This record gives sequence, C-alpha cells and structure tokens, in this order.
Amino acid sequence: MEEKPTAFAEFENHTLTRRRNLLPTWIKVFLWIFLIAGALAAIF
Repeated sequence: MEEKPTAFAEFENHTLTRRRNLLPTWIKVFLWIFLIAGALAAIF
C-alpha cells in the first residue's frame, strides 16, 4: 500500500515532463497555422 503514492507521483512527474517536452512542438504548430492564415488573409 505504501508503494502506490510514490508510483503515482512518479507517473504524474513523467506526464508533466512529457507535456513540457511537447510544448515547443505545439508552439511551432500554432505558429505555422498563424503564418498560413496570415498569408491567406493577405492574398484574399
């Protein structure tokens, strides 16, 4: 029973680090969407 909280905390930490690593990818994705939308708005 004592191992459960530590395992859960470890899993929560792993999820947080994964999300932090994915953050730059999301910034790039939204930046590209913004640039494409801006280019389309300028053309039309």
